[in-house]
Amino acid sequence: MIIVSPDTGTQQIDVYVRSHTDLTYSVEIVNEHTKKATTQSVTGTYDGTSFVFDVVYQFEKERWYMMKLFAGVNLINTSKIYCTDQSDYQKYSVLDGYYHQIDKPKHEYIIKE
Repeated sequence: MIIVSPDTGTQQIDVYVRSHTDLTYSVEIVNEHTKKATTQSVTGTYDGTSFVFDVVYQFEKERWYMMKLFAGVNLINTSKIYCTDQSDYQKYSVLDGYYHQIDKPKHEYIIKE
């Protein structure tokens, strides 16, 4: 998931992409509330696994978006975008080893007699 702010200016997006050889890129952004789609050409840098590009879009606060990134006619990434004005969202991360499995027998059956 990509998180953006409700700023009206240019925002940088970094996504993992499928391998490709095209040099022309376009991005389609769909507002999931209004179902309105917008497509624009973008330029960015591709390092073999990820693509970093700038997008100019009027994101609305607390809205979900679906983004499709194309290299030429080939779809190379599909991502969800959420718009929030919370500046501290980056302080949260997944904690490895936090969840502990309770030791119980794996199979328990109730047998009716």
